[in-house]
Amino acid sequence: MLGMNKVFQAVRTKVSADKHRYQLGGYDLDLTYITERIIAMAFPSEGYEKVYRNNIDDVTRLLGEKHKSHYMIYNLSNRAYDYEKFDNHAGKGRTGTAIAAYLIYSGLFSTADKALRYFACKRSITMWGVTNPSQVRSVQYFEQVYVKGRVPSAKALVLREVIMHTIPNFDKGCSPYVEIFSTSKNSLVSSPPQGDPVFYAVDGPQVVSFPVNKIIFMEIGIVFKHVTPIYR
Repeated sequence: MLGMNKVFQAVRTKVSADKHRYQLGGYDLDLTYITERIIAMAFPSEGYEKVYRNNIDDVTRLLGEKHKSHYMIYNLSNRAYDYEKFDNHAGKGRTGTAIAAYLIYSGLFSTADKALRYFACKRSITMWGVTNPSQVRSVQYFEQVYVKGRVPSAKALVLREVIMHTIPNFDKGCSPYVEIFSTSKNSLVSSPPQGDPVFYAVDGPQVVSFPVNKIIFMEIGIVFKHVTPIYR
């Protein structure tokens, strides 16, 4: 049993990559104290996922021991968990975006760059924090509105196309399509590949273009998907 525990610990450490783990009091969780009152953590999991992610029961016990009845959890994933486990999910991208914005709001930092760098320092061994360009821009937008009072323009724009640079290699090829969503999760565009094309991954740069031609006047989310052979 001791040997299996070591295996599980090695798997969890591998999954957390460069993130600081909480390893005190017998705990080993993908969880970091950004400040004394702000915690960033990965999704609290059950079933087989708890082998390599945070065990929801361990998270519950830790929060109960250290912050009983005095904490609030903000779920920034698109998944649900057993909320009854708590008195009231890899947490780095969306989690870091929300925390960095809050650090500006609370007055701890006055710029997005400083707030993002602080989060990266506290959350990651290698200073690898919020890296998604759209998430970084979201914190910058928050700074512009909250600190500088600059309200973004609501001018409508026409999104002509979405371009994907380089082609992923799924079983020696890729059959991609793109979905574009509004902030309310309404689908604006869904463009499955016409004629079921397969773009093969080869050495060198390649580009796939997806025509859109839609008027955009709000924040959007763009998701690339791959049609697996079983669905063709």
